[in-house]
Amino acid sequence: MREKPGAIIIHLDQSIGELRTEGDRVTGIDFLPHICILINQLVKRDHSIILVITQVIAAEDLAAIQRETSFVAIIADTSLETAMREHKFSTDGKKALFCSTDRLNRCIAVDGLHLDAVPHLVAAEWILEGRRLFFAKVLTKRKPDTKDIGILPYYIEKVEEGWLIIGLLTDEGMIRLCQAGATADILPFNYDTSDCGFLRIDSPAELSDICREGTSILAFDRNRLLLAFSSPGTKDIVSLPHAAHGALEMLVPSPELLLPAEDPEGFARRAKGFASALHHLSPEIIETSLARVPPTQQILELPDAKTFQRDAERYSGLAAPGISLPILSRHISHPDNLRAVQELVSELSALGYYAYTQSFVHNGQTLFNVIADMPGTGYFRIKPVVLKKLLTVLRKYPRPWPWPLLKKDLARTLGKKVFMELDRKAEGQLKNKLEEIFGIYQWYPWWKLREYTIGFGSQLVIFGSHLDSTAQGSAGGYDPATDPAPGMDDNASGIAAGLAVARYLIRFKGQLVHTVRLCFFNAEEAGLVGSKAYAARMKSMNAPVKAVICADMIGYNSESNLIFEIHTGYSDPAIRNLSLPLASMVETWASSLGSLQPAQIYSGTNVATGAPDRSLYDPAINRSDHGAFHQQGYPAIVVSEDYFANLPTEPGKDPNPNYHTAKDTAIDAVYGSAIASAVACAIKELATS
Repeated sequence: MREKPGAIIIHLDQSIGELRTEGDRVTGIDFLPHICILINQLVKRDHSIILVITQVIAAEDLAAIQRETSFVAIIADTSLETAMREHKFSTDGKKALFCSTDRLNRCIAVDGLHLDAVPHLVAAEWILEGRRLFFAKVLTKRKPDTKDIGILPYYIEKVEEGWLIIGLLTDEGMIRLCQAGATADILPFNYDTSDCGFLRIDSPAELSDICREGTSILAFDRNRLLLAFSSPGTKDIVSLPHAAHGALEMLVPSPELLLPAEDPEGFARRAKGFASALHHLSPEIIETSLARVPPTQQILELPDAKTFQRDAERYSGLAAPGISLPILSRHISHPDNLRAVQELVSELSALGYYAYTQSFVHNGQTLFNVIADMPGTGYFRIKPVVLKKLLTVLRKYPRPWPWPLLKKDLARTLGKKVFMELDRKAEGQLKNKLEEIFGIYQWYPWWKLREYTIGFGSQLVIFGSHLDSTAQGSAGGYDPATDPAPGMDDNASGIAAGLAVARYLIRFKGQLVHTVRLCFFNAEEAGLVGSKAYAARMKSMNAPVKAVICADMIGYNSESNLIFEIHTGYSDPAIRNLSLPLASMVETWASSLGSLQPAQIYSGTNVATGAPDRSLYDPAINRSDHGAFHQQGYPAIVVSEDYFANLPTEPGKDPNPNYHTAKDTAIDAVYGSAIASAVACAIKELATS
């Protein structure tokens, strides 16, 4: 079938990219690398691309972006509906498709604007090619890779039979899988106006109010249901009365799930090779990085209970020193969620970190993760005077960089001899390797910085916690837009841990090999939405994530046992094995600091609440933000209080009885700060070697 030119109306969201900002100005768009390639391919095939941005942008900035792109039009307004209705554009009679990850925006396009809608640009390309699409649950013995045609995964999991895949398949993809011996069940899921997600069921009581208006069961296995959410009225999907910790996991199309994760050691070898080549060509370009702190060196001023308590109170509305008004709720529907984001950015910046936000769209809202970086020295670095000239050149041009123009400037900046030799060695592909060769990575926002200090081979050591809260379990009803949701344990304790880690590690600024990145994820309570958007973004950019340590609910302790949990478990044993050393490191530091009982390390590959063998089972698999990183192939763990069932020989479990209620207003700060101390020391050790 001959492909007919069409028009694709793209909503700029986490599946596409993000606005590039410098101060108050919007200076461009950072598309995800594979999306940039796909857009260029679609334009070459005579498809029209119209970009919709749900943010007001100054006219001069919008015009500059328009000049630098091949889009037919770029529309920016406060909401999708006003942007689409009030701004006129033409599709020249071509078949028009609307593309957005967000369900509510797709519903607006379908119901209000009478457009066909798809959840991802990859699916739009397939439809324009005339392919039929199916939403299916597939069992296959071989894990698909990027060479496979016609698979857009929402979810991939290692199971006994091989691999479970849930996602969109083309007719050709279905045939290829069946020819390879796979089995596929087509599910009654309308991908144009619906979302889907897992709801995990730990007890029969939780089944009492699952199916409500706008939800339906697509499939079920073991202790979880695959639900479809279709009604615009089901905004607060997580508000099921018996929902346990991490019960909901939203599934979104993510081609990144098919990509291999960057090997940090391979990344380091390549970085050293590039540095060696640059130094050989011109000794004036490369210098050895600054002196580094030994991994075993300690600072006695570890996180203290008093500061930990104060931080948790400030972000749960119980006190407001340094904050203009109490933060009554961090629920994504409450206005104080944005205030919490802004306070974290301000506070982390004041501590000496480079703090910024990463946006994503969920249920018609633009929400923000908070990211804060302390750049690592790496093993080598470009001398500051050369780097400053190089960055000045790179900032002049939009991305993707116009190579003929950029080439002349780079030759002047680096010297013609150096540049020609590099270009020759790269066999004409230098433009594709530019960031890696010069240590200027897309996963590190160098364009926003006056001084770029990250070194060659610096990998990412990530601390993560979720910043949002909920009180959905409160008796008598709960309005997330107006009612308090203090969430002091869940998860202001995690926020306090992140700030404790930040204060501890800032003393080592300029001495750590690897970049410490503090991440505060939004919309975790809505199904790991923020961390999934972020982990997929890191994967698409080939980020060298060395380790991820998350903290979720580390404050509640009603006993003197001081037991805490570390969860490394994942369905894929290979990813679990990468994560185990992180758990051992946190456990070793906790033991050496002497305040906590030996950690309960869960390392299983199966979910089973109450199961006795922690080496076989882990009930927290995919139930906190570490799961978003596991799914993308990164080593990750989460530390928590004594939430899940203990062995018969151990004291009983000690979960917070005020979980997800307005009564979640108390923590044991001595206990929480002790866990934060072990995590801080482990992150420092990871960042020094």
